[in-house]
Amino acid sequence: MIFKILDCTVNYLPSHLTRQYRSLDPPVPPDRPHQEDIANFRLVCRKCANIGVIIQFSRITTRFSKSGLHKLETIAEHPHLAPLVKKLSYIVPYFIIEGRTRVGELLTNLPTPLGSLNVEHFVQKINAQKEIVQSREDMRVLRKAISVFTKLQHVQILSVVDEEDGMLITYLRQHQGATHLVELSWTRACSHSTQTVVAALLAANSSCTRFSSPVFAPSSIAILAERRVNQFGVLAELLTGLELQFIDCDDLDNQMRGLSNAFKHIFSAAVNMTAVHLGFPSHRPLGLRLEELFHNIRLEKLVVLSLQSLRLDAEEITTLARRHRLKLTGLRLREVQLRGASLWKDVLAFLANEMIKLNWVSLHRIGYEKRFDEQRAIRDHIDDSDDSDDSLFDALYDEDDDNNDDDADDDADDDADDDADDDADYNYYADDDPDPDADDDDDWALQTDAAVDAISLVSSGSNSIFSDYCHSNSDAGNDNGAVDEDKRGFPPLSLELWERAEECDSYPNRAVELGDDLGDDGVMVSNAKRKRWEKWVVTKCNRLGGS
Repeated sequence: MIFKILDCTVNYLPSHLTRQYRSLDPPVPPDRPHQEDIANFRLVCRKCANIGVIIQFSRITTRFSKSGLHKLETIAEHPHLAPLVKKLSYIVPYFIIEGRTRVGELLTNLPTPLGSLNVEHFVQKINAQKEIVQSREDMRVLRKAISVFTKLQHVQILSVVDEEDGMLITYLRQHQGATHLVELSWTRACSHSTQTVVAALLAANSSCTRFSSPVFAPSSIAILAERRVNQFGVLAELLTGLELQFIDCDDLDNQMRGLSNAFKHIFSAAVNMTAVHLGFPSHRPLGLRLEELFHNIRLEKLVVLSLQSLRLDAEEITTLARRHRLKLTGLRLREVQLRGASLWKDVLAFLANEMIKLNWVSLHRIGYEKRFDEQRAIRDHIDDSDDSDDSLFDALYDEDDDNNDDDADDDADDDADDDADDDADYNYYADDDPDPDADDDDDWALQTDAAVDAISLVSSGSNSIFSDYCHSNSDAGNDNGAVDEDKRGFPPLSLELWERAEECDSYPNRAVELGDDLGDDGVMVSNAKRKRWEKWVVTKCNRLGGS
């Protein structure tokens, strides 16, 4: 709180005090308490029990399984617990396609370790999935639960894969000829879970304002828009946050182009949208033009916009940003590759001079289309050669000698992000972690399956798509879905940058002049360079200076 007060008054301080304040590191927020700690805290006394239960049940996680749905229904039937739920994470396994369930025939003819997989495990899973879907038990329980979760603000869909499923999925992806026997589909699972969740929200007249998934199947977007117009309008009008990270699929560009009208319906109705993330696979940037998704629609209340892994022209970015210049305070252009003759310095100059409210920008792994394609070709050649040494490919990102020891901490964070991106082909949540959203250590432990070795974790820790700048509705604080400035996470400005900003006071157009010295060669963007650009954009003269 004290830092908020100081932020409001810092611009009135003398310049030497301003520099001293800006050199301070922001306070580190305390770690969220572990589930076991909360449970022990509740045992201390009645007052502690009342406090602990509010924390413990503010976020809950349930599985698409008989036991998971039963536990969700149990919470819904306790009137002192149901009103506490603010976030519901729904984790769903890959669906085994009807007619392609001959798992016994496949496994008995395979070498170890796949040949040792338990056939009975898959048979039980197939039967359980069929029973839940055919009886509509998931729909019944979700409707019942969401109708009594009167303070529900955020619904999240995740995928889950246990060790045996992961081994089988890997084998099937490497041996396409075996899919006539067995096929596991996340697209089918995502579409079904999205349909049931949306139907439950509509049936309950829920006031939920945020929908997210880090593993969203492209075809599922149509489900958000295919409901009857009046019904969908009610749901879309409530949404303040939409966070969708799309998984890879065959012919991704054409699939997304075919869903263009669905995006138009969603954004046309979403009059209260404050935060949007649309992301695509890191290794396959989307080639559509931005307006095929946004359709020249102006989201009147948008304050945070995040785009990941697209091939764009500079004009596309500036046109979209210009429509939202009066409100937009945070912009992420992660892994965006500029096409043709477009230059990043033109985008940066626009952001610095025209975006009057912008105070946070992320340019992680941006670059140029030509170089990206060259790097991808080299990486594909390395993969085809069975060469496990990726040092050549990694060097392509770091060949600029701008990198230095001062960036070590940030580079470590970037590497963590990159590890998740490298596993994007899987796009699933490993079945060994009790918490699909790494901020949610207090989720109620609905998962009772035995822990297994980690396979992949897509949404984790501070790498969550909006965790660095977007307010989570399930946290205490604003209940209206507004962006919490304390959670944008951009680094404190260095003394050098503030001194440079002060030099701009006498030069209203200095931001444009400095843009010529950003070192943009139109070929590549090193990690160190993009960090300087991020800081430069938010220290623009027309906001810090006299104009």
